[in-house]
Amino acid sequence: MGQPVTAPTLRYYQRDLVDAVWRDWSAGEKRVAVELPTGGGKTKTFAHIAERLRAAGGRTLVLAHREELVDQGIDDLREAMAPGSRVGRMQGALKQTVGVDATMAMVQTAATPGGIRAVGAGGFTSMIIDEAHHAASPTYRRVLDALPDAYVLGVSATLARSDRLALGEVFSKISYVKPITEMIREGWLVRPRGRHVFIKGLDLSRVSRRGGDFADGALARAMMESLAPEAIVRAWREHATGRRTIGFAPTVEMAYLLAETFRREGVAARAVHGDQTAVGRAERRAAMAAIRSGEIEVLWNVGVATEGFDVPEISCVIMARPTSSAVLFTQCVGRGLRLAEGKRDCLILDVVGVLGKHRLASLASLGGAASVEDTPDDLLAYEDSWGEEEEAEAAAGPREMVQPEFVDGALSWAEIELFEESEINWLRTEGGTPFIRYGDANNAETIFPVFRADGRVLLAATPVKRAGGRWVGGEYADVVEAMREAEKSIIKTQWVKREATWRNDMRLTKAQRERADEWGLLLSEGMTRGDVEDALSVRMASQRIDHLPMVREGWSGE
Repeated sequence: MGQPVTAPTLRYYQRDLVDAVWRDWSAGEKRVAVELPTGGGKTKTFAHIAERLRAAGGRTLVLAHREELVDQGIDDLREAMAPGSRVGRMQGALKQTVGVDATMAMVQTAATPGGIRAVGAGGFTSMIIDEAHHAASPTYRRVLDALPDAYVLGVSATLARSDRLALGEVFSKISYVKPITEMIREGWLVRPRGRHVFIKGLDLSRVSRRGGDFADGALARAMMESLAPEAIVRAWREHATGRRTIGFAPTVEMAYLLAETFRREGVAARAVHGDQTAVGRAERRAAMAAIRSGEIEVLWNVGVATEGFDVPEISCVIMARPTSSAVLFTQCVGRGLRLAEGKRDCLILDVVGVLGKHRLASLASLGGAASVEDTPDDLLAYEDSWGEEEEAEAAAGPREMVQPEFVDGALSWAEIELFEESEINWLRTEGGTPFIRYGDANNAETIFPVFRADGRVLLAATPVKRAGGRWVGGEYADVVEAMREAEKSIIKTQWVKREATWRNDMRLTKAQRERADEWGLLLSEGMTRGDVEDALSVRMASQRIDHLPMVREGWSGE
């Protein structure tokens, strides 16, 4: 492949990413992936890679699954590529592939028989897949099969999938990972502030669950019965007035009701969803333009602002739709973390208790170790739904919460520190349950919280390699209290401590590599012994924990 010429317009980590990809391609790894958080400039970076491929005599096909991503990709390709370069578009009846240097394509078009013929006629030597966590789906596979000899790069903020189709079947190596926590510490993204607003009358313990998460329809009904829309407006006025805001709702109906309620209270607001008709796409474009310009203050959505939504001025995210998926949570929060003039932070306004379950210290850097299954609630009916997203492993430590401060007798709130560290190495199963693995390799055990139907939490422990289990301790008011108790109940050896020296050792053992291969883990450059052990722990614990009825359905107390 030759040596890349790193452009001075790229940030240092973007240059490192380009170099890593080129190095792996040159070494014979023809299908590689990279992970770069939302706001990290992944589209700009892959556009520079396309230009370097053009300079080397190649032609590049870039795949995306949404119109907004195609539009953004074309703009960045034209900016990055040399004057006189030709950028084509493949969408619907338009199939510009012959004689161009790079083509930005809707994968839905490229995967049709006519699209496959156009791909074959384009002379493409390389392929870049935007939002590459989708790449294991049959639609992408058809296009990949049409270019079997191409150099392939997958780019994503979250390298995992929801349907257990392993990305290791598509990519041979993860070339580069930039954790979101590093992006925030280095000042490339603003810091999120978590604030949980408690709404009087909104009793989530009585909301039905499906797959361990709230059923969207039942949640929406509970919110309307408790007058939650009006309370959310008051919460926004109290905590977020003046902040341009994106809100995530549980259903389409709820999104439009919330937007209507905000307008009735004098706040400019709109709602959008994933309608793929021409009218629906036009409505989304108009709403996106309105939030960018400041014409509206609040934009409510269902599943369409998790990918390709680029409005740096957003400084508040309202979570009115809970999820057990750490990746979806990170995608939502990421909408508000981009840098903008005068912007110092992003307020995460949580009205359904999602902040107590997640932190942003993602272990998605485990190189595809996450191959997880979202709840049915995440499987929305339209094309660009959250169901194409997935759960990633996350390091989950206890969050400190202050005592609620009553605002007006109906609302109370508490600050939640999203980045508080614990000395204990908490992980998450593929189904989203936080756990600690402790003990030696032969007698390892996990301890994890179990959520009761009435909202209280219990602790359970189960061996990693054999059947059985036991209850630990008593009942707890919430998961934070339960996790604190779990930490007290274990012997704090170097195995469970997050900062143990051995975890940073880059010299993977032969046994680790063999176990990683056995469990189908895709190892990435720069993984430490701790990273690999965490990935293995997640796989093993997931098999033991996620299929337990009390975890899948909630414990009834019987």
